[in-house]
Amino acid sequence: MTRDREDNFAGDASDAMLDELLAQARWPEPDSQSESRLRMRCGMIRPTRTPVYRIAIAVAAMIAIVVGIWFVETRPRSRIAVAPPAPPSVAPPVTVEKYAPRVRPLGPVERLVLIEDKLRNAQRAKASSQTVKPDPLAWLRRLDNAALVRVASATNDAERRDNAIRLLLERNDLQSFLYFVLRPNTRNEALAVLHEMPNPPTSQLLAELNHRQVDYRLAAAKALGGLCDQKIDRTLLLMVATNNHRREAIAALLSCSDPHAKQLLSQAQAYASADEIRSVQHDLNQTF
Repeated sequence: MTRDREDNFAGDASDAMLDELLAQARWPEPDSQSESRLRMRCGMIRPTRTPVYRIAIAVAAMIAIVVGIWFVETRPRSRIAVAPPAPPSVAPPVTVEKYAPRVRPLGPVERLVLIEDKLRNAQRAKASSQTVKPDPLAWLRRLDNAALVRVASATNDAERRDNAIRLLLERNDLQSFLYFVLRPNTRNEALAVLHEMPNPPTSQLLAELNHRQVDYRLAAAKALGGLCDQKIDRTLLLMVATNNHRREAIAALLSCSDPHAKQLLSQAQAYASADEIRSVQHDLNQTF
């Protein structure tokens, strides 16, 4: 607190000494040239004032513009009648005389030419109708049976494989046909091809029941079962009754889905024991 009072006292003493020095100072008197320069400088710095009459003219012009706009906007507008457009003038149609050539009757030479053209067209139509369609099996027919077996075994084309098997049946190559019946991946196709034939080789299949190999005999019985009809069923029942390849005949009857064959199979039990029939069924299950 004492220190603050000492500082204030020192400040007041310095201010008093400054005032005393300023009172004793003497300023130089300004000359005429310095006064003129000062006046010129002040005149340059002082902003110029816009005359009053210019401001009045600008205000009057703005008022006139506003009044003109108001008059134009509020004045009633007169509607201008627009006449409908006149219809376009239509030019009169121009008549053009058609050119009609003079046609004379046909002469004898021209009639002969027309008759010859008609005869030629008729011959062409007759020739096109009698054209022999290409045989899709032509290239397969040039192969022998061994080549057909190789084609049917190796190809992935189902139609080509069916055609090859069909040709084997047409050539009565039952040995090769039964080979495809024994193969699981071609069995259904081979049996379907046999079933579609108009005249299947039934007698040849019955002869194959005497094959030296058991699986081929069962394959022939399987094929006969797919062809089952009343004639074949009676032949098979007679073979069971006379013990002529009884097991193969029973296998054919077991493979047949015809109801008549089921009845004959029940009649066959009078000639074959139930154990023998179950044994044949077991062989069929093991082979197919």
